[in-house]
Amino acid sequence: LLKDHLYKLKNDNFSIKAKSKDRFIFATPEGDLHDLGLLIAATLTSMQKIENLYLGAHLPKKDVAETCLRFKATHLLLVTTVAENEGAKENILSYLNFLDRHLPKKMKIWIAGRNTKNLILKSSRQIEIINSFDQFNMNLKR
Repeated sequence: LLKDHLYKLKNDNFSIKAKSKDRFIFATPEGDLHDLGLLIAATLTSMQKIENLYLGAHLPKKDVAETCLRFKATHLLLVTTVAENEGAKENILSYLNFLDRHLPKKMKIWIAGRNTKNLILKSSRQIEIINSFDQFNMNLKR
């Protein structure tokens, strides 16, 4: 029921002309089926009148990379809640490394979710760990 309301709210705001040149993609890695927070973030983005594409849960890294390129995304929000030993197809660092190599360097990657705790990232690109919806909202408004 909650997801249905979020989809409706997201779609109601989707038809409104975008105020920003930013273009967001929302996904979870393959094996991660927890997408409620992802859908909330996509809905918040639509409410800010920022163009976005909600891909949802359980996506192979190759498909995410190809969609980002075709959509000409400026940002990717990847939500990871499941570690490799809990059902994820691969380690989140391996997944991010693939995306880092296959996406334009100017594209920003934001990552959120339980699996980001104690995550240490080293990358030449801007990868930001999002710890709360408040932080996500502040980033959207920048």
